[in-house]
Amino acid sequence: MTQGRPRFFYGWTIVGVSFTSLLIRFGVLQTFGVFLVALVKEFGWNRGAVSGAQSLVMLMVGLGGPVAGYCLQRWGARKTIAISALFLGLALALTSQVREIWQFYLLWGFLVGLGHSFQSIVPWTAVVSNWFIKKRGAAMGIAMSGIGIGYFIIVPVTQYIISTFSWQVAMISVGGILVLGIAPLSAILVREKPEDMNLLPDGESAPKKTETDKQGHVAVAAEDGGWTVRKALRTSPFWCICLSFAAILFTTNIILAHQVAYMVDVGYSAGFAAFIFGVFGITSLPFRVVWGFFTDRMGPVTAYTLSTVLLLSGILALLFIRSPSQVWLPWVFALLWGCSYGTTIIIVAVVSANLYQGKNFGVIFGFITLIAQVLGSPGAWAGGYLYDLTGNYNLAFTLAVVSAALSCGLMWALNFMRRNETVNAY
Repeated sequence: MTQGRPRFFYGWTIVGVSFTSLLIRFGVLQTFGVFLVALVKEFGWNRGAVSGAQSLVMLMVGLGGPVAGYCLQRWGARKTIAISALFLGLALALTSQVREIWQFYLLWGFLVGLGHSFQSIVPWTAVVSNWFIKKRGAAMGIAMSGIGIGYFIIVPVTQYIISTFSWQVAMISVGGILVLGIAPLSAILVREKPEDMNLLPDGESAPKKTETDKQGHVAVAAEDGGWTVRKALRTSPFWCICLSFAAILFTTNIILAHQVAYMVDVGYSAGFAAFIFGVFGITSLPFRVVWGFFTDRMGPVTAYTLSTVLLLSGILALLFIRSPSQVWLPWVFALLWGCSYGTTIIIVAVVSANLYQGKNFGVIFGFITLIAQVLGSPGAWAGGYLYDLTGNYNLAFTLAVVSAALSCGLMWALNFMRRNETVNAY
């Protein structure tokens, strides 16, 4: 095995492919906010009913996580990601033909949700963590910064296509973008791990030891064969990660599903509301990278806390918007939310990889995603239900604030466990 580093480390190619794929996948996933407005207008369905389909998407992303992890282990990331991109594109094309709410649940909620489970952060977290150790936080931050650009480009473009043509044309278009943008790159460029190219992970200079480094990360390599799902399920940090991740997903599902509709209710145009959605996406681009570096240097708990404070401030800014005359508040929301949105996912992924890295990490992280998505998936539905119940989003957004604060508290609880339990306990 070659010990020296080449001039260009191929791991950064993996990061680039991850960046592009996550850009497209998350951009397509979050077009729901603009489709919500169009579907309610055309069919007269209430927001709770339509939002329930998005909650089903998030549920399917979770339920499909372990399956995606198994497919990664069995067939590798290259085949799994490329084939699932084709499936997801077909599901989106079929969704463009719905006429009844049950059809929307079946196609968007079930099939599109299942397709998204194979395009989630699970495969990319597993692959990127194989290629990086010391720079894992930075590498994941760069890869996941693609999510923000996806919001900035795909969501406003989707709204433009809806306004110019129809929501059906927009649905087919985003499906085509997903297929053409993800399947070829994955099939041609993805390599599972550096050993496949006679390389070492970037930054790995010594064998893993069972010890805690200066950041409080546990470099675990279980003496009895490595981590398995069964072993991980018996550890308290595993469940703390799941609950913290679930709480933040519940929060983001509320805001992402209903921010556009909320601003349209206030009096802004659908185009401007979609543009603001894109602005916080592009704002998050540099900050995902920054938070990745912060996580490597200051530790995950401190980074998570600062990120949560900014996220909560963004939600409060959104709550205070009452009329289109408040021209500055949407921009404050976009800036604060953009500074923090998605960084929690990076930190959760880094913490999980630090604790449970090994050949089974993809499956283990798939189960973390499963539990978190199942518990967090009702967020989109809850936002719509509370709107239908009260006639506004005040209660829904307040619930989002409480859930985000709970997520941060659970991350501190995880830090306490890691400091006070023996390594072998988890």
